[in-house]
Amino acid sequence: MKKNNYRALIGKRLSDSIAIELQYADFAKENITENNVATVVAMSGSSIGVAGLYHFNPQSDFSPFVKLGAHSWDITAINNNTSVSAKTDGTDVFYGVGVDGKINAFY
Repeated sequence: MKKNNYRALIGKRLSDSIAIELQYADFAKENITENNVATVVAMSGSSIGVAGLYHFNPQSDFSPFVKLGAHSWDITAINNNTSVSAKTDGTDVFYGVGVDGKINAFY
């Protein structure tokens, strides 16, 4: 089975220091294995979220930032032998730190 996860992000700077970001993730279908034996349970899921970013020193070539957001996710598990399925979902807060940088900046 080919396993590809997809994630799309789109963002907009609201000011020099503040930005907003929307994101979507589609998790690949995965068959669960236990002790190297494949089972008949298949799992898949997705997530959608929004985050706010604050950039420190936004005018420099490298700008540290902090991110705070929330996302809603869902996961579905299906037993292929019995056709029994289970679904769970939730909403969680996430946060992060990073550095935004310019590559090949020309002056």
